[in-house]
Order: sequence, then C-alpha cells, then structure tokens
Amino acid sequence: VPELERENPWPSRWTFEHAARALWHDAGTLYPELPTGNGFCMYIRRAVVDEVGGLDEAAFPHGYGEENDFCQRASAKGYRHLIAGNVYVRHERSASFGHERRAKLGDAGMAVLRERWPDYERDVGATLFSFERRVLDWRVRRIFASAVTHEPRMRVLVAGDSADHREEWRLVMHDERVDLWRGEHIVVSHASDHSGANADPTSLDDRLSRWLQAHAFDAIVAVGKYPVELRDVAECVGIPFAEIASGEDIHRCAERAIASARTFKDGSR
Repeated sequence: VPELERENPWPSRWTFEHAARALWHDAGTLYPELPTGNGFCMYIRRAVVDEVGGLDEAAFPHGYGEENDFCQRASAKGYRHLIAGNVYVRHERSASFGHERRAKLGDAGMAVLRERWPDYERDVGATLFSFERRVLDWRVRRIFASAVTHEPRMRVLVAGDSADHREEWRLVMHDERVDLWRGEHIVVSHASDHSGANADPTSLDDRLSRWLQAHAFDAIVAVGKYPVELRDVAECVGIPFAEIASGEDIHRCAERAIASARTFKDGSR
C-alpha cells in the first residue's frame, strides 16, 4: 500500500515510527474487505483456526497460496477478511526467496487455488479495486505526501476533572456530562441523563469506545477524577492507560503506559 505489486517505502523524512503513527492517526477506520488476507501479516482469531483448521502445508510446502486457501475455507464458514488500513507493518518484499523464485512459487500455489476455489480470482478482482480499497490507497498517498511539512507526534488523551488545558486532547467530566475536547473546542459530548425527552440511549462505555478508536489515541493519561468506565474501555480497545504519578509530566506518563503495554519489554527486540 498504496501501490499494488510494488515496493512502497515510507517518506524519506520520516522514521518507520512516524509513518506508522501517521497512518494510525489519519488513515481512518474504514476497513476494506477482501477474499483473503496477506500471509506476511495476518491476525487470526483462535476460534477460526479451531473451526477451519490450520494452513495446508502439504499442498503449499514452500508457501505462497496457503493463506489464500485458509481464507477461502474460512469464507465458506461465513468469516470475513478485512484490511486494517490504519496499521502499518514493515515488510521486505520477496526477501525469503527472491523475485524469480517467488514468482514460480506463486504460479504453483495459484494452480492449486484455481482447482480448489474456481471463483477465487473473480472475487479478488471484484474487491481489490473496490471503492473502499481505492479510498484507503488515496488516504495513504495523501498522508505520505504530508511528510514534507508534517512530523507525527504522539496523540495523548488527558482524562479527568483536573485535565491540563494546555494539552490538545482532553476528556473532561461534569456532573451530568462528559466532553471530549480538542484545543479550545468540544468535539463531542455524552450526557448521562437516561430519562425524559432528551434521553441518550447510548451507554458511556459504548461512546468512549467509539471516541477512542475514531480519534486514534496512542495513550491515555488520567489526571484527577475520570469516568470509571474509561480504564476498562481502554483495555478493551487496546489503548495504553496510566494514572499520572506525583511530579510526573503527562508525556512521561504516556510513555510509561505504552512501555507497560508492550509484549516485549526490551525495546531492542
């Protein structure tokens, strides 16, 4: 992404971290659907493997086609495959076998796929250039073009009744309302009144989940009193959360939250 079947370097002025953060912030949460995932990076639910089985190493002994076959079997069971366009993964194309051998293995794998799944290529053709896919490509091109003048920074949500007004993003509690601020303006609010003509049928945890994902926060720092639902919602959607310690500044607290959420504690791994 964004150019199909080509190597796509990130902008020369950015590090990989810059590129990944920029897409996380601005690529949006429209997830195009395809008939298959891409084997270099796939997130598969355990329940799918339990129902569908694993990759077919006998039919695809060297790779190239095994994930496509797996995804077709999953589709036959009613599962869908989505592109997480706001997640950036570094991958060196054809590094395992080289371009020439990769092409030969791809041809061999495609022969098996055509025999097992006659509609596979038709389905790929119908979705690969779908409106949703092309929108994602356009967004990535636009984001990368912004590297000329823009360097992505960590997006931290400061939550609580003592939230520092100098911070760009704040979640502020009131008696009957929770407001999400950006700068000097309220982006969206949630009222806790669930009765009467102005009742809000959406629970606060549902609202918080949508806000946190839609605005792509890197971390949440709690300062003072914050909504009791926030910690659990942050954990559910995978956003690092920490309460600020005495004498600790907001960005150091955010870095501590992110470090505690990493699978590998050693950043060199």
